[in-house]
Amino acid sequence: MKVKIQHIILMLACSMLLKPSNLNAQDKVDSLTDVLKSQSDPESRAFTLMALGNEYFLYSNDTAIFYYDQSYILSKRTTNTKLKAEITYKLGLCFQFLDPIKCAEYTLESVQYSEDSGEPLLIAYSRNLLGNLYRLNGELDKAMKEYSYSLQISEMAGDSLQMSRAYNNLGIIHMMKSEYDIGIEFWFKSLEIKLRLGEEEAAAATMSNIALYYKDIGRYYEAKDFLDRALAINKKNKDYESISFCYTIIGDMYWRMDNPSGAVEPYKMALAYADTINAYYSTEEALIGLSRVLDSLGRHKEALFYHRKYTDVITDLHSESNQRIKNELTTQFETEKREKENLLLKGENEAKDARIELEQANVRYLWIGLALAFAILLLIIFVLSRVRAAKVEIEKQKNIVEEKNQEITDSISYAKRLQSAILPTDNTISTFLPNNFVLYLPKDIVAGDFYWMEHVNNKVLLAVADCTGHGVPGALVSVVCHNALNRAVREFGLEEPGLILDKVTDLVIETFEKSAEEVKDGMDICLCSFDVKNRKLQYAGANNSLYVICNGNLLEYKADKQPIGKYARRYAFTTHNLEIEENSTFYLSTDGFADQFGGDKGKKMKYKPFKEVLVSIHQDEMSAQRKALQQSFENWRGDYEQIDDVCVIGVRIPR
Repeated sequence: MKVKIQHIILMLACSMLLKPSNLNAQDKVDSLTDVLKSQSDPESRAFTLMALGNEYFLYSNDTAIFYYDQSYILSKRTTNTKLKAEITYKLGLCFQFLDPIKCAEYTLESVQYSEDSGEPLLIAYSRNLLGNLYRLNGELDKAMKEYSYSLQISEMAGDSLQMSRAYNNLGIIHMMKSEYDIGIEFWFKSLEIKLRLGEEEAAAATMSNIALYYKDIGRYYEAKDFLDRALAINKKNKDYESISFCYTIIGDMYWRMDNPSGAVEPYKMALAYADTINAYYSTEEALIGLSRVLDSLGRHKEALFYHRKYTDVITDLHSESNQRIKNELTTQFETEKREKENLLLKGENEAKDARIELEQANVRYLWIGLALAFAILLLIIFVLSRVRAAKVEIEKQKNIVEEKNQEITDSISYAKRLQSAILPTDNTISTFLPNNFVLYLPKDIVAGDFYWMEHVNNKVLLAVADCTGHGVPGALVSVVCHNALNRAVREFGLEEPGLILDKVTDLVIETFEKSAEEVKDGMDICLCSFDVKNRKLQYAGANNSLYVICNGNLLEYKADKQPIGKYARRYAFTTHNLEIEENSTFYLSTDGFADQFGGDKGKKMKYKPFKEVLVSIHQDEMSAQRKALQQSFENWRGDYEQIDDVCVIGVRIPR
């Protein structure tokens, strides 16, 4: 499996020449500008100009380059190799993605100057940057050699921050070489140092890389944990590009988990943040992701809209590149032209030669213009051909995805038939409890919620259960839990609800402990034993309460605050003994109804409104109650997506 790598360059903040200050950024710039006005010697001015560049380095690359370039010119008039090593390193960083050729030139200068200066930290920084160049050029062995050397120098100098950068880059190389176990080990070393040093933004970048790896190998819970931590830091620091990248990973993760509807919102969030700062990479990923998931959901019109936006972004990127080349050549043309025109001012004796030279220059400019136009035309043709080829490939991939999606949907639909087979039929429930309703609304085709019934010794055992997760993972867990309930009653002969839940817990843990990995899945449940003849009821619950309404009064019998499954502070489940009063109505429910987002403010319904709905409908016929409950749920949900499975069962004991 190939793992995508986020090419993150960890930037040095404010250089070694600047000390921490209580001044804000603008005050620093003003102060340095005032200092520059009073300086005359090249070395002092070069240091001050470099410090000004540092102030703009993280948020205005063009301005930083402007100051660094002036500092670089002045540094050539000095003998300070340390100054030359640092300013060439900074220019190499600035041009790393703008102009690889310039980046290489400055980086090689920095390596030479840092070696001449004998300064360990400068050697470590320049070697690390040289490793980045090799990595981006695909020369992974050379990159690893430079990163390892940078790490060695950093360890000798005791620079923990540079060590963390070297660890991070070594991790990237091992990941690119498919040596995942070694790569993730280096990333965790890098993260540990950054957290210890309080380097939050750098730590968030490494967390995103780790999450990306866990996502690509299917370890989604670990990926979600690191993404949540990275998002918290990035939102705190308003790092919109990194926020967008994290949401892109979340969208990809939902897609891989066969939950395309869950991927829509993260992709839209990624797109919103990417648009804020014109981040091309995240914009492309979010647009193509939205196109893919919306198409799989049958929302073809929206999918086509986002796919067209994706094509526009690719085209615009090439157009901007063309414009930059054109502007550079135009600037060169105008500069040379002004120089030639100035020759006319030297007098009549030189006028003839100047005119001849100007005419020759115009001929050269004409050829340059024609060559430029021809080059741009070729580039446009090339880009259009690539776009057309990309469209053909996308359509091909779309057809493949549609076929695979149909196969998966057919498999899941068949799984629904299997899951439905383990649920008691309406006729079976009505045979023993005539006055009942079942409201069962799975979020996906298959569900993690299920209901269960057994008839033993004139007692009716009835349960509503909510297994970990929903969709396919939840359905798999439901099969394990359903089997455990059957065994507890049929094989072990248990009838008391509390004892049944104790045994079910043992059986579920025993089943999952056979796995090589630790599995903490299980379920919440509301389990009742109806003895209608003797008008007695027993109840036990794991996190799910039982509601009883009699004469308009609602009584809630609290469940034990522990799940079925592995739990740190496990204790025996409590069995509640109740007398069944005439015309009482009992409600068993999972948390899907109360946890649904909706209403005017988009918040959870919660249990108080849910119980109020039950009280308002408890005197209606059972079929009418079911219809009213479903209508209440849909009214509350509105246009919001259903977030969980819903299961509610009502039972009325006649007079």
